[in-house]
Amino acid sequence: MSTNQVEETQPGTGDTDDVTSTPDDQTETSTPDLNPSPAPTPADEPNLPAERPFSWWHKKPGDREWKSGIREVLIGVGAAALIAFLGVAYTTITDDRRAEQAERLENLRFIRERSDEKLETPRPFNGMDLTGQNMAGLFLYDADIALAALPDANLLRAILARADLSGTDLSGANLVGTDFTEAILDQAVLTGADLTEAMVDSASFEGANLSDANLLGTRITSLQLSRICKYGDRPPRNLPTDVELPDNRDLTECGR
Repeated sequence: MSTNQVEETQPGTGDTDDVTSTPDDQTETSTPDLNPSPAPTPADEPNLPAERPFSWWHKKPGDREWKSGIREVLIGVGAAALIAFLGVAYTTITDDRRAEQAERLENLRFIRERSDEKLETPRPFNGMDLTGQNMAGLFLYDADIALAALPDANLLRAILARADLSGTDLSGANLVGTDFTEAILDQAVLTGADLTEAMVDSASFEGANLSDANLLGTRITSLQLSRICKYGDRPPRNLPTDVELPDNRDLTECGR
């Protein structure tokens, strides 16, 4: 065998280098990194903002829905409390009105039982509440009705001769044809009352308030009117033609 043939059958040095170098390269690229980088130290971490007070209110996941739910609950509770308060207030007012009306009806019953023509019958009605009650035609001669409350009451043609009505509230009352002969109406309030054809002979009106009262057909005298209290810009109406209304400046201040 010649020298040239031996050289051809043996792999060359350059080919050997190429074959052995390829596995080395693949081993280096596929080998995992067994020495990972060290974890960052606290000095390397970013500065986070300080937590705000009441941070639970500033939740981020579903923040809007969460706050909306709380708001709806608060509104519902407030509405329920308001409804309950109004209900209690209405019930209280209604009960008070019923109690007042019941008291007035009981007072009226008491008065009706003593409405007779016996002059000696005692009639102690002092301070009673008879607001808006119907007392038409009752015989209440010489009755004590001082300081009573009778606004808007109906006393049509009632007999109140010689009755004591001092300080009684008769504002807006129906006193048409009522007999007040020798009655005491000192400091009484008769504003807006209708005294058409009422009998007021010898009745006392010392300090009485007759503002805007209707005196049509009464026989009230100038002397009686001189003792009433100031009527301001609402003088009594329909005075008898022979009666002169006193000047406000000559009258005393009204007590009520």
